[in-house]
Amino acid sequence: MSPMQIKIENQQKTILVAMGGNLESEIGPPHVTLGYAIASLRSMTNSLLRKSKYFVTPCFPVGYGPDYVNAAVSFQFIGESHELLAILHRIRHHAGITA
Repeated sequence: MSPMQIKIENQQKTILVAMGGNLESEIGPPHVTLGYAIASLRSMTNSLLRKSKYFVTPCFPVGYGPDYVNAAVSFQFIGESHELLAILHRIRHHAGITA
């Protein structure tokens, strides 16, 4: 790995993450779980720049399941992609989401 690659990897980056769901978790219904996930992400990264409003979209085909609740967040992150993925997996695990 060249010195330039190491320098880039350790720089703070703006990350965008889309999240959502349509089933209850151990935390509660989808909008409550989403709020928990966003708060956890803020706590674990010590950063949250922006959060979209919640968007409710019907399951497809319509009537096949509960409506989805979706949102997107942006935040600053210093680290590698596998570290961020580990944080996202930890949030899912704490909410009791297995699928």
